[in-house]
Amino acid sequence: MKIDIEGISTSKIDNGIKIESDEDMYILGNIHGYDFQNKKSFNNHYSNNPELKRVVIQRHGISVISSIEKFKDKFFTNISVLIDEKLDNITMLFIYNTIHQTISTTLWKNNAIAKDKLDNELGNFYNVVYIACRGKSEKYLPYDISLFYEVKEILDEALNESLQNLNYPIKIIQTLEDHHITLDMIDKLALKFDKNIDIQQFNNILLELLKNPDIIAYLNMSLHLKDDIKNNTISELQTQKPDYKKIITKPIANITKDTTNTLNLIYQKLPHITIDDNIIIGLITATITNMTNKT
Repeated sequence: MKIDIEGISTSKIDNGIKIESDEDMYILGNIHGYDFQNKKSFNNHYSNNPELKRVVIQRHGISVISSIEKFKDKFFTNISVLIDEKLDNITMLFIYNTIHQTISTTLWKNNAIAKDKLDNELGNFYNVVYIACRGKSEKYLPYDISLFYEVKEILDEALNESLQNLNYPIKIIQTLEDHHITLDMIDKLALKFDKNIDIQQFNNILLELLKNPDIIAYLNMSLHLKDDIKNNTISELQTQKPDYKKIITKPIANITKDTTNTLNLIYQKLPHITIDDNIIIGLITATITNMTNKT
C-alpha cells in the first residue's frame, strides 16, 4: 500500500497495518495515548478476516485509508486520514467530527445501518479513527471549510468502495431478512395456503418479481411503515392503525397483474395475519398469479 505523502509508508503488522513516518507526525486518535501526540507511527485497520481489503484514496495532499469489517452483526470501521500539512488542534477536531459524520451518513445511504435506531442488530458499529498531519501548527489556522469538504468527499469515496467489498448496497432479499422476513417464511405461508404448490416454480417466479423496481419500491415503503408503527414514530398511527390490506398487500400484489381473485382466496384461507404477513401475502399473491398465467 503506497502513500503519496513523502516520508510516510505502510507495512503489515499482525492482522493490521502500521503507518510510519520518517519524522514525527502530529496525531489525534480515539485510542488511548493518541490525543494530540507527536509520534512516528501508529497501528490501525485490524481485522478478523485476513482477506479483508483496505481501500486507499489520495488527492491534494490528503490520503485516506478505509476498512470496514462486518463481524458478528456489527460493523468495525477503521479510518486513517493523513494530511500533508501542519494543523492546529481546533482544525483537527473539526476534521475528527467530519469523519464521524461521514461514516454515519455514508453507511446510512448504503443501508448499512438501521434507520430507525442505532442500537439494534444491524445498527451496531465501532469506529477507530486516526488523523495524522506533518506537525502541530504554531498558530491557530483560519477556518477552512474547503479542507473539511475535501476530507469528507475523499472519505465518502473510500467508504463506498469498502462497502462495495461487503456487497453493499444490499439487495432487497437482504433488506427483507434484516426485517425478519425470510424466503423460508414466504414458502411456508404459501404452502399453508396451497400444500400442492410447486415450490421450485414458486421460488423461481418470486425471485424474478423481487427484481421488479416497482415491487422493490413498495417493499421498502412497507418496511419503513412497519418500523414507524413498531417504534411509534408517527403519533397519529399510535391510536388508529391503517388498512394494511389496502396500503401494503394490494399494491404489492397488483404490481404486475390484477390479483383480486387470488388475494381474496388467500385472505379467506388465512384470516389471522400481522403486518409482516401483509407484506408476505402481497408477494405470495403476485407470485401465484404469475404462476397461474404461465401454466
